[in-house]
Amino acid sequence: MAITRRGFVGGLLLAPEALGRRDRFGGCPDIRFERSGFFRLEKKDRWWLVTPDGNAFLSFGLNHVMPGLLKRPECIDHWTKAFGDQFVEGYRKKVRADLDALGMNTLGVHSTLRDLPPGFVPYIHTARFVDICHYMTPSEKQFHDVFSAEFEAHCDRVAQAEVLPRKDDRFLIGYFMTDGPIFTDLDAAARSNSVYGAVRKGLPTWPRVLRNLGPEAPGKRAYTTAMRERYRGAVAGFNRAYSARFESFEALEQAVNWRPQADPANAAETADNLFFLDRVVERYYSVAVAAIRKYDRDHLIVGDKLNANTDAPDSIVKLAARHMDLVFYQMYGYWEEQKPIIERWSRLSGKPLINGDSSYSVPYEQMPNPYGPHCRDQRERAQRTLEFGWNAFARPDFVGWSWCGWMDGLKTNQPEKQHSGLQDPWGRYYTPATDALKRISASMYDIARGVK
Repeated sequence: MAITRRGFVGGLLLAPEALGRRDRFGGCPDIRFERSGFFRLEKKDRWWLVTPDGNAFLSFGLNHVMPGLLKRPECIDHWTKAFGDQFVEGYRKKVRADLDALGMNTLGVHSTLRDLPPGFVPYIHTARFVDICHYMTPSEKQFHDVFSAEFEAHCDRVAQAEVLPRKDDRFLIGYFMTDGPIFTDLDAAARSNSVYGAVRKGLPTWPRVLRNLGPEAPGKRAYTTAMRERYRGAVAGFNRAYSARFESFEALEQAVNWRPQADPANAAETADNLFFLDRVVERYYSVAVAAIRKYDRDHLIVGDKLNANTDAPDSIVKLAARHMDLVFYQMYGYWEEQKPIIERWSRLSGKPLINGDSSYSVPYEQMPNPYGPHCRDQRERAQRTLEFGWNAFARPDFVGWSWCGWMDGLKTNQPEKQHSGLQDPWGRYYTPATDALKRISASMYDIARGVK
C-alpha cells in the first residue's frame, strides 16, 4: 500500500489539517475563483472543478442511487415499514442522510433524480446518443451510420430531450454520454465473468458494421475512402490483407456483407479497423457535441466513460480530449493498476480526469461475484479505498471519483454479477469502508493542495 506523502499508520489515515467549510454544492469556499453561475474547470496550480458560486470543487460521487433499490423483494417490507405512507419523503431523507454521512457531493452516473427535489445535490446527467454500452448486447442497428444525415437528426432529438430542459440547472455538472462504449474488437469480444462485466456473447463493432453496408450508405463510402487512402489506391494490397478479389475500391464499395467477422490473427485487419474507427469516433463526437452545444453553451461535456479495463486506443483518448472538457473513465483496479493509466491518459490528453465508476468489494453468500476487485474483508476494502482516494486526489490532474454503488445487489436480482454497495439492502453500513470514504471526503481538498 503505497501512500507516501502522509502516513498510513496501522491502516489508519492520519488526521488532516482539514478545510472543513463547504458551500451549498459541496465545494470549498476557502479556495476561490471567479463566479460564473455554472460548474466549470480551471487550472491554477492544479486542475479544479469550480462551483457556480466560484469555489473549488472536487467531485466525490455515489452511483446507482435510485428508489427501485429499496423496492426489491428482499427489502421492500423493511423500507415500507421504515417510511410508512411517506415513501418518497423517506427515500429523500435516506439519500440526503447517506450523502451527508459519507461527505459525498455528487450523484454520479446510473443514479436518478426521480423523487428528489431540484437543487438536491450536484449531478452528472446522461445524454446517450448511441446505445453501445459495455454491459449491453447491442445489435448492428445500434451502431448508427454516424456519417449520415439521419444520425445528425437523431442526435438533435436526443439533445432536445436531455439537454434543453437542463440548460439552466446550476446543480448540473455536465453531460455524460455512453458508458464504456464498444469500440474495439476486445471491447466486443465474448467474455466470461470479469472484474467489470458479466458473461456476454461476441458483439458487433462500428468498423465491421459500416464496412458491410451497401453503397448507398455514407458510412460504407467513408470506409471505402479510408481504405483507398490507407492502401494508397492499390486494391491489390487490400486484397492481400483480406485474401479478397476486388477489382477496384469501387467494387469494394458495392460489396454488401462481404466480411461480417474479424480475424483476430490478421494484424492488417486489426490496424485497418482501428484506422477507420478513429474516423467513426471523430464523426460521432463531432455530431453529438454539436447537438449538446446547440442547446446548452454553459455546462461541461463529460463525454463517454472510456473503459480502461480493456484496450482503449491512445487515439480514442486523444479524440475524447479534443471534444470533451475532461477525460471520464472507468477502471476497476487497485491504485497500482490505475496509476499508469491515469499518467498515460493525462499525458495524451492534457485534460483533467475523473474515475466515474469504480469500487472495491467483499463477496459473501448472497453477493458472490460483485463488480470490482475482491477484498478479503471489510478492513482490506477500507484500506484499498483509502489508498486510491489519497493517491488519486493528490494528483494535480484528478478531479473526481464516483463510487459504485449505493446499496448491495443480491444474486437473486443479479445472478451473474452484482453491484456492491456501502450498505446491505436493509441499510446497514459497512463501517470500515464508510469510515474510509468519510476520511477521504473530509480531507480531499487538503490532499489536493498537498497539505502534509
